[in-house]
This record gives sequence, C-alpha cells and structure tokens, in this order.
Amino acid sequence: MMKNFILPYVWLLLFTLYHPLPSDAQNSESVEILTYRMFEQQKWDSLILAGEAAISAGTDYFYLRLRVGRAALELQQYARAANHLEFAHNFNEADFDAAHLLYLAYRYGGRPVAAGFLCARLSKKTAHTICHKRYVPEIGAEAGFLTSNQNKQYHTPDFDQKLLYSEDHAFSSANYGLFTINQPLGYRLGLTAATTFWQFNKQRDVTIAGRDTLFSGYTIKQTAFFLAPAIILSKHFALEPALHRVTVSYTNPLVSYDSINAKYVIPADEIKYHDFVTGVQLTYSQACFDLYAGAWVSRYADHKLTQTGVGITLRPFGNLNVYSVSALNLAGRKDDMQLLFFQKAGFRLTKRLWLELFASVGGHTGTSAFNARVFYNQIDKVKFFAGGKFIVPLNSHVMFNLSYQWMEIEGNGLKIMPSLQKSVSIYKYQNQIINGGLTWKIKG
Repeated sequence: MMKNFILPYVWLLLFTLYHPLPSDAQNSESVEILTYRMFEQQKWDSLILAGEAAISAGTDYFYLRLRVGRAALELQQYARAANHLEFAHNFNEADFDAAHLLYLAYRYGGRPVAAGFLCARLSKKTAHTICHKRYVPEIGAEAGFLTSNQNKQYHTPDFDQKLLYSEDHAFSSANYGLFTINQPLGYRLGLTAATTFWQFNKQRDVTIAGRDTLFSGYTIKQTAFFLAPAIILSKHFALEPALHRVTVSYTNPLVSYDSINAKYVIPADEIKYHDFVTGVQLTYSQACFDLYAGAWVSRYADHKLTQTGVGITLRPFGNLNVYSVSALNLAGRKDDMQLLFFQKAGFRLTKRLWLELFASVGGHTGTSAFNARVFYNQIDKVKFFAGGKFIVPLNSHVMFNLSYQWMEIEGNGLKIMPSLQKSVSIYKYQNQIINGGLTWKIKG
C-alpha cells in the first residue's frame, strides 16, 4: 500500500525534473520534500531512483548526496554509496555523518587503502570515533595437515627395469601451524608479521640390484618468518615491501650394516639451509577493482629465481558478495622463464557464509604468491593446484575459515644403470591439504 503511495511522487519528481518549474528553488524544494519523505520511510530503492534522477538533472546538494549514499549503503551497494558520500563529504568535510558513512562504505566495500587515507585526513577526535583504532591489531592462528600418495606413485613400471641402484625421497604426511598479526602503526602505515612451522614426514627408499631394498623415515622441519610493512601513499595507491625467510633442517639416517651395501648407499647427512624471497608490490585501488604489480627475487636450495607479476581484484557489484582475483606471473632464470596463472572467485552464500574457489597452473617451484606470503620452496615441481575455502564470520570480531587444496606435483627418483650412467625418473603424485583457522580483530 505504501509503495503505491510513494510511486506517484517518484513519477511526479521525474516529470518535474525533465519539465523544469519556473524556479530552481522550487525544483530543489520538491526534491528535498520527496527525498526526505523517502528517507524517513526507509524507501531505499525509490530514494536512489529519485535522488540520482535529480542529480542527473542538475540538482545537487549536501543532504541529497547524504541520503542517496545512506540508501545505497543500506542496500549493500558500497561502491555506489561511496560515490555519493564522497560528494557529501566534499560539500561539508566537517560533517560527522558524512565522514562516518563514507568510512563504512570504504571498509565494507573492500577498500582499506581509501579507508585509511580518509581517516588520516580527519580530525583526531572524529577519526578516533568513527575509524578503526589506530594501534589495535588483528591476530590469526591456523593449523592443518597434508597427506600424499608419493610413496605409491614412486613404485611404477619405470623402476622395474634392471637397475644397479635407485633412490627416492617420498612424502607421507605433514602438519603445520601459522600465527599472524596485522599491526596498524597509524591510519596510513601498517605491519604484517607471520611465523609458520612445517613438519614433513618423508621416506627414503633405496634399491640395490641383487643386494637389498632399504628404507627409513625421516622428518624435515621448516620454520618461516614473514614481514611486510604497508604504506598508504594516497587514496588510490599503496606500497608493500615484503620478506619471507625460511630455515630448513633434516637428517635422513639410512644406514646399512652390510659392508657391501654400504658402498652403494649415498650417505645420510645432517642438512640445514636457508631459503628466502623478497620483493615489493604496488596496489592501485578503485571502487570496483584493485590492480597489482610487483617484482620478487627468491633463493631456494641454492637456486636463484626472479619473478614479476600483475593482478586484478574485481568487485563487479561494488561489494564483497561476488569478487574475483586474477594473477599472471613470469618467473624463472634467464634461460628458463615460464608463466603462472592464478584465479580465485568468491561468493557470499548466506548472511554468514562465503565460499572461495581457486586454481593455479604453471611451474610454481621457487616462486611466491600474494606478495611473498606463500613461498613454494620445495624441490619437486608443483604443476597445478586447486581448492576451496569456507569463510564464516562468527561475530563482528572473530572469523573462522576452513579450506581444502589438491596439488599435482612432479617428483623425481635417482637411477644408476649397470653402465654407471645416472639419470632421473620423472613421475607424478598428488598432495592434499586441509586446514582451518581463526582471525580475531581485537577490540580497541
């Protein structure tokens, strides 16, 4: 009933706008009366329709933009809301409501760069009231485990031929833990730090023709530290240098007590080395998309690699109900460069449930992702991975996530023929990873 009552006013306004009244003051007054009535009755769709028609016809002032922006915000059209609220804020930079609503449009619309830049320009009193707290951190913890079929895939017909010696190191399982903190150092400066611990359980298989088959399990321990300061340069640009350093240590204690066998077995060693990746990423942020460009250098197991990449995040409806991330990277050495492609799509399924699906193809070994947050420093070649993640906000401060990932990897085994010629046998295997975690925005 009320909708039928309002619609004639909307059409009357549209008719008035395109058939102007004798006075601009009369025209503005009719817009003011109608949009205020719609605002009071929370007729958000009609308010946006009438308000934007008035603006297109040349009627533009503070309260009109504020109301239309609020209506778009209520409908979760955050890019649209930000557009109108930016005008309202420019009309009256001292108005608390305009600044507050604009901040919310930026934050809910996935634009932390614009939100931080806005807060830095507000008065200290206003910023302290409406913005995220300047020095209150966000912390996260995550744990997961990995299973692999590498042991089964290693024993292929390729290894059934006559060999003098063969050796392979196969994954059986792994587990890991991650702790991260995002520490604001002001509205335009922040610091992300993370530490990760991996424990890989592997098996070393040795076959000596006519003599013996030996195997033993061993553990690889990997600890990592990540550090990335984020600097907001302007409303649209942010710069983020990054460093990811990894320490790898293991002992593979395969021992043969037979003196003849011992001559053939490659000795077990205690090994410890450091891998790292470092680089920088520049972000350009707009209402419905973000653009990224970066360059990184990595070292893994005494190999060096350079990587450059570009990416884009799309928010087609100006909010986080539907979004996508695409990235293209060129990585390798001068004589061996290859492309990597990553694609992710996110969907809001219910009020408190998001689903992300992702996949990547290319030679990932030695490369990094998400500005060095992920570092693929294993020797075996990761050729493809895909998976999904559920994201569940438990309340306004705590978020839970659960993810699954499937990886196609290229392994290799050492072969020594009776002629003493050495070669490498290539085979494929699959790893699966399941992990879950919590993110907590500490109350200020």
